[in-house]
Amino acid sequence: MSLLVESIKIYNGRIYNIALHEARANQARAALWGITQKLDLRKHIIIPDTCKTGLVKCRVCYDTSIREITYAPYSVRQIRTLKIIETEEDLHYSYKWADRPQLDRLYGLRDGCDEIIIVQHGLVTDAYYYNLVFEKDGRYFTSMKPLLAGVQRARLLKSGKITPIEISASHIANYNRIHLINALTPMGRIVVERSDVGGMK
Repeated sequence: MSLLVESIKIYNGRIYNIALHEARANQARAALWGITQKLDLRKHIIIPDTCKTGLVKCRVCYDTSIREITYAPYSVRQIRTLKIIETEEDLHYSYKWADRPQLDRLYGLRDGCDEIIIVQHGLVTDAYYYNLVFEKDGRYFTSMKPLLAGVQRARLLKSGKITPIEISASHIANYNRIHLINALTPMGRIVVERSDVGGMK
């Protein structure tokens, strides 16, 4: 079985959204292995002196216990184009596995685009590395059925900045722009115009 992973944002020595990461990790451990003892990630994350300035990705790999923690400088990707990839297979990624062969295969179909929009059984889910936020007339919406409920998405939902709805493949063209978000990428940092989305019907 693959390890699970939490990718945690550290900026200038500050750890972001740690409570949400802990909650997801502890929920996964309880569901998969029946472990009720809580992980306290703060006790395990010891930021090296070389990683106390700038944006850093802390990667925690774990299963029944923490197996590895690594730290590396992080740069937000340049994403300008998206490709809609439709599939009728059942994708299972409700837990953040390090190995993702189903998603790897779909990502390989992007045909020169920078990222993909995964449409499962007619409904928008996620990108390969990101949750998606669709912008229309100053309002922001996210898929009601993501493959993985990310921590940045959870934070935005809690604050009321985004609204979960069902988004079909045919409705993508109704939105002005698409934001890609993850734990290290806030909304507004990676934004793709509707005209740069390939595969729309």
